[in-house]
Amino acid sequence: MKLPKLSIKDILLVVLIGFIIFTQFFGSYNYPDPEPVTIVIPEVSGTVEETVKDILETTVDIYDPVPKTVTKIIVDKKYKEKYEKSIKENDSLIAMNLFLHSIQINEYNKVLIDNDTIKLVAYAKTRGILLKYKIDYTIKENTITHNPIVVKDRPKFTLLVGGELIIPTNQLDPNMSFKADIGFQNQKGNIIEVGYDTHQNIYLGYKHAIKLGKINLNPFKKKK
Repeated sequence: MKLPKLSIKDILLVVLIGFIIFTQFFGSYNYPDPEPVTIVIPEVSGTVEETVKDILETTVDIYDPVPKTVTKIIVDKKYKEKYEKSIKENDSLIAMNLFLHSIQINEYNKVLIDNDTIKLVAYAKTRGILLKYKIDYTIKENTITHNPIVVKDRPKFTLLVGGELIIPTNQLDPNMSFKADIGFQNQKGNIIEVGYDTHQNIYLGYKHAIKLGKINLNPFKKKK
């Protein structure tokens, strides 16, 4: 079979058409820029409170001769009674021990909160014993902005190869044939392909990808 002769004009036209098809088909696909995602972490407040030791309290007056003033203070009722009893019984050793216990230096270190949001460790140093503590905490509202990264589903250029077994349905030519294909796919999913079968037929094809749904480039954005 003789191929038709092509003039220079025809060759240039074919080359031009081929160049246009090539540049349009293999041109880069510009994905739209994704919208930034803003996440607002709400404010969290709480209170940690614990009574370490429950005691009975009483009020006493402390006299200061100079400048002759009276100060009211709250004390441990049981300690006060023990001290008064030791004075009454003239037991200076018990009185001194009660005084030393009352000015004993104590330290407290405890993890109050430890979760996914906050870890709160309390430390206290007292003269005497720690009876009760209360801690109010607030985690202020915070705003985080995330810029999603566009992930391309397809590379810029994909080479496709394959084959087909052609089963004849025409009784005039009952012989089966085999067709080999080579194709080129761009980022949009469109494919151009060339094939050749054992009956010496040449195939030229084009497949256009049709998007049935919109690609969500922002995984955090809710669909409307």
